Amino acid sequence: MKTAIIHLSLALLAGSIATAREPKEPRANRPPPPPVIAALDADRDGIISAEEIENAPTALLQLDKNKDGELTREELHPEGPPPLKRGRPPGPPPGGEPEDPLDAE
Repeated sequence: MKTAIIHLSLALLAGSIATAREPKEPRANRPPPPPVIAALDADRDGIISAEEIENAPTALLQLDKNKDGELTREELHPEGPPPLKRGRPPGPPPGGEPEDPLDAE
């Protein structure tokens, strides 16, 4: 299982590297990288180098919080802030104030 996860991670990484561009200036509002990328990009330059790829098995072990030799969904995607709710923004509806149900009599 551990080998399969490592191979899958490396395959995804290879695809990302193949389409990689020069790193852009960091933005304050940019979300942090996924845990797998953060573990692999040891020098935090936004590029996974050949040396970092070679070190991938060791780097991925950092994500194995319970040290069972497997990376679970929870270890690969730890809980973060709640997702933003989509829909109408808070406040009165467009076109005026909300109707007060008590005034409808």
